[in-house]
Amino acid sequence: MRPFEHLRPATLVEASEALARDGARAMAGGTDLLGEMKDEIGTDYPQMVVDLKGLPALDHIVVDGDGLTVGALTKLKALAEHPGVQERFPAVAAAAASVASPQIREMGTVAGNICQSTRCWYYWCPDDRFHCMRKGGDACYALAGDNRYHSIYGGAKLQASPCERACPAGTEIPVYLRAVQQGDLASAARRLLAHNPLPAVTGRVCPHFCEKACNRGDVDEAVSIRALERTVGDYALDEWERLGLEPAAATGKTVAVVGAGPAGLSAAYYLRMSGHAVTVFDRFEKPGGMLNHAIPGYRLPDRVVDRQVEILCSLGIEFLAGVEVGKDMALQALRDRYDAVFLALGTWRERELGIGEGPELISGLEYLRRSRVDDEREKARSVLVIGGGNVAIDAAITAKRRGAATVSLACLEALEDMPAIKAEVDEALEEGVEIRPSCGPSRVLLSGDCAAGMELVACTAVFDEEGRFAPVYDTGAVSSVMADTIVVAIGQQPDIAALRIELPDSVFQRGLIRVDADTQETAIPGLFASGDVTSGPSYVTTAMGSGRRAAAAIDRYLGGAGPAEPPVAEEHCPSSFTAGVRRVTVSSLQPGDRTMKREDVAGLAAEQVATEAGRCMDCACVSVSASDLAPVLVALGGEICTTARALGAGEFFAVAPGGSTALEAGEIVTEIRIPAPAEGSRSRHAKFALRNSIDFPVVSCAVEIVATEGVVGRASICLNAVYGRPVVATAAQDFLAGKRLDGETAAAAADLAVSGTLPLSDNRYKVSIARALVERTLLACAD
Repeated sequence: MRPFEHLRPATLVEASEALARDGARAMAGGTDLLGEMKDEIGTDYPQMVVDLKGLPALDHIVVDGDGLTVGALTKLKALAEHPGVQERFPAVAAAAASVASPQIREMGTVAGNICQSTRCWYYWCPDDRFHCMRKGGDACYALAGDNRYHSIYGGAKLQASPCERACPAGTEIPVYLRAVQQGDLASAARRLLAHNPLPAVTGRVCPHFCEKACNRGDVDEAVSIRALERTVGDYALDEWERLGLEPAAATGKTVAVVGAGPAGLSAAYYLRMSGHAVTVFDRFEKPGGMLNHAIPGYRLPDRVVDRQVEILCSLGIEFLAGVEVGKDMALQALRDRYDAVFLALGTWRERELGIGEGPELISGLEYLRRSRVDDEREKARSVLVIGGGNVAIDAAITAKRRGAATVSLACLEALEDMPAIKAEVDEALEEGVEIRPSCGPSRVLLSGDCAAGMELVACTAVFDEEGRFAPVYDTGAVSSVMADTIVVAIGQQPDIAALRIELPDSVFQRGLIRVDADTQETAIPGLFASGDVTSGPSYVTTAMGSGRRAAAAIDRYLGGAGPAEPPVAEEHCPSSFTAGVRRVTVSSLQPGDRTMKREDVAGLAAEQVATEAGRCMDCACVSVSASDLAPVLVALGGEICTTARALGAGEFFAVAPGGSTALEAGEIVTEIRIPAPAEGSRSRHAKFALRNSIDFPVVSCAVEIVATEGVVGRASICLNAVYGRPVVATAAQDFLAGKRLDGETAAAAADLAVSGTLPLSDNRYKVSIARALVERTLLACAD
């Protein structure tokens, strides 16, 4: 074991103050702290162990007219053998007697039992070989591993899933996929739109970092989140009126959004939904920014963006097209007229090669824009594209599909290091684009005033040791590529020259607009910015996420509370894992059938949608609560008193990283209290374990029945070791009220108690055990 400080406080105050420090842990008999330390469980090794076993006045048992009071340091043996407890609270005595072995009961305490850690073997594996969710990791290894003794009621959400954290928009992916699995596309769409106002767009053009982070990919293949997002997005476009989404009451505030690209559209949507009047200004005649003017139609059809804009207009957002702020209209005029101004200008200025290029070269964005409005075939027989990003790849594929005989692409990076999305690089290669990696432009070859090709030089390194862009060339390795048309797509930057005339230098930084990272506000009050104009070129989802954050900041600036967040996902979620279900195959056109106008990739068939959504593992913890006293405390309406408060037993037991209770830093359990049993009350406890002693429960059950003349007035049924905290069988309790407790009603109640179970691959047997324990414990009360 590593060194640590040991403290044996004399008072509760001293103990609480010590435990409030970082790195302090309590030891009180039953929490297995020393075992955790010895086996290096988790990464937060205690710097101080606060030994509570010597504290005065915490070892007592009082049975009186008010009920039962038990001190936190009371030994389990004493509780099990106390005559008053055995007589008036037989379930409590039975639960205490069921703990481990006589030797452990002589040492273990009441608080130690209710505060002990989960018993999952992945959590307890030495040396942190499985850095699971309980220890701050990303995965629950029991979902796809050995889960014989794990939860049969789903998982507990300890943190955002890896896919959610990887999404720039923060989309709650498992939540909306759950609705998709249940066939409720309307609920899925509402949940998705709360973070992503353009899901039909991102379902087609987003690189989907979420799929790279999907834990299912470590088992077989990641969930096809992109295809499912497209399904839900298309549903939202087709069935918008069914969703019932309307703006909040008018606030009387006005906002000007400059730029109708992804960031601008996202901000406009959320600002309008918050009740503000929104006007969007854009330099082009058609809203959408790069969605409509740069991304090829075979990736994103016009109809998708057009329908999205139509919906935004139906919400009351006004679009003023063909207006370039800073040229056609002064920015100051907008600031004078509107309560807030949001800049989402995008990056429309192409970077230059710096080799003396002239009009014989065309920028990648301009080439793509022309290709979207010009249906004629490519006039050039040979095209050379310079660049290795997504714009360059799109330009190369576009040239090929428009009829160029040969298309070459030269980039500084090695093939495997190209910044473009790998699937799109593969697509270019499939269609006959010749990629020349690790080479850069040296000089333009001319034929008169026209381009004839490019001289290339080998690139041996793109970045220096500190990761800065600093290409190194081998001037001895030179080659030439002949081409009628040369397209330059080496990156974009904002075109903010006109704004520099109106705004002070404090607004700008390294060619971008500088904003506060939290508020998205510039140095000028009421002037906000986000998207590519603040960060440089990014993905559609990244720009949309920044637009949403800016909308929240603008709303707060205007006196609101920020766009309404979706309801917080419940702690409990139906985590499951079904082996052998392969990732859906999304149909796509063969290279010879691909055109400029028709989408390359089809949507999912109706029968594929629910199955693929069901592959989501939900990434929640399926370990179980192992406390023997927990179900009794919940069933009997007990409360746990601490140095800070009194908590009902149902509130006290919780699921949290590294813990199983709702205790906060410095908070110490002082005693448990159970109210006096009502007249006609009977309580029982039952436990199933692999051995009669030592083992933790496979399933345990506690029941209290209050009956008058054989008719149940109130029933309390609690199961444990079936989920991360005790589970109350509410449906069974409600069913028993007003009925005579006999074999038939006990069996029916037991069926209801397990009706909501979600067993994993190896623990379906626990459902039968839980049902049997409920039935037998109810009948024991009837006797």
